[in-house]
Amino acid sequence: MKGILIAGLILISLGSLVGCSQAEPERATIFAMDTVMTLTIYGDEASAARQRAAQEIHRLEELFSVTLADSDIARINQSAGESVTVEPETAAILAETVAIWRETGGAFSPALHPVLQAWGFTTGAYQIPDADDLTALLAHTNPADIMLDGTQVTVPAGMELDLGAVVKGYAGDVLAALMVEMGIETAIFSLGGDVYAVGERPGGGPWRVAIRDPFGDGDIGVVGVRDQIVSTSGSYERYFIGPDGVAYHHILDPATGRPAESGLVSVTVIASNGTRGDAISTALFVMGLAEGAIFAAQRADIEVIFVTEAGELHVTEGLKDRFTPGDGRKISWI
Repeated sequence: MKGILIAGLILISLGSLVGCSQAEPERATIFAMDTVMTLTIYGDEASAARQRAAQEIHRLEELFSVTLADSDIARINQSAGESVTVEPETAAILAETVAIWRETGGAFSPALHPVLQAWGFTTGAYQIPDADDLTALLAHTNPADIMLDGTQVTVPAGMELDLGAVVKGYAGDVLAALMVEMGIETAIFSLGGDVYAVGERPGGGPWRVAIRDPFGDGDIGVVGVRDQIVSTSGSYERYFIGPDGVAYHHILDPATGRPAESGLVSVTVIASNGTRGDAISTALFVMGLAEGAIFAAQRADIEVIFVTEAGELHVTEGLKDRFTPGDGRKISWI
């Protein structure tokens, strides 16, 4: 598909852009934050911007990784209840994640690392945890217990943080700000399940981002965006089949510690703030369609595309002029 990006797992193909009036872009494909990322940048400073963008992604990984021993998050997780001094950036994103946890009524949480580990989603050693073990782990997952005092962070012994559900969106915010700093007006970044579009596509007009079909190849439709993120959370992205024949996906309900059973297979959020878009797509998946639609209707800063297990497509009305469904697909506007 020419000029269309795929959101939902990774950038599949950038293709050639119709009506391109600019020089060929600078492109880079890197592996970071446990996913493949593709950077595409236009302009006179595109080469330098591409290098800076890649450096920023790796810098953020070194700050927020749960596996790199010297990262701020790893040091917090190893602190055994002691206060840890972190970078101001880390303190700021933790404060924002706690705020989003409150805003979503607990549907999003930055404190689920031990629970994700118990399922094997951080290690690849997949298993179904014992119910009693999950109950014990959940006792240490209340984000209200995260204490922030400037750059001092304290969490109770037994609590471990994981920013995997927000850090790619935050990376989009950082890269977008970097493009402004470097005078870049046209760029697009595929960051795993997130696509961040800077400015307009070459030749003018919004970037066209295709939303992956959770049930197979192709897409469910295309959304036009400028200076926004398209962030998708889906049960098809990472899962395993248990010995009972059931598929267990990685989007956990913080209330139960188990894969969310919300009747949804995919939620896509379009937002100007990548951090919020990334986190809220996860929260809405956990909430389900009914509660998620109410949440979305009360917020002017997001638009949402819900896909149910029955294959139904529910889209917020703010996308009526920007979302084109795939052939033959019916939309319920909400």
